[in-house]
Amino acid sequence: MSTYIYGIDFGTSNSSITIWDVERRTLVRDPHIAGVESSFMYFPYTLRKDPPLIGNAAKLRYVQDEMRGRFFQAIKTILPNRTFSETIVNNQPFHRPAAFYASTHRARRDADAR
Repeated sequence: MSTYIYGIDFGTSNSSITIWDVERRTLVRDPHIAGVESSFMYFPYTLRKDPPLIGNAAKLRYVQDEMRGRFFQAIKTILPNRTFSETIVNNQPFHRPAAFYASTHRARRDADAR
């Protein structure tokens, strides 16, 4: 079983992921993983605590939901701001570390599934 190292570029407009196979000393070249995704995050309006949608899926669902819920664009620009400690999403506090985790966790989960 191979060991992998993940490289995530969490950009302002776009984010991407790449995977390094340590044992083979090569990049994993899978177009489903190594693509570029928009840096959008959308929390649909719901009473449940659902995880956010990320990337282009977030944008499409936000429009489909007639712009209800919370939509973040370029979240990277507010994460380093010390005055941003949390925001309220569907009456639940959402803290700064959780925002970063939500955006990067999905990228790794999708990569692991390949």
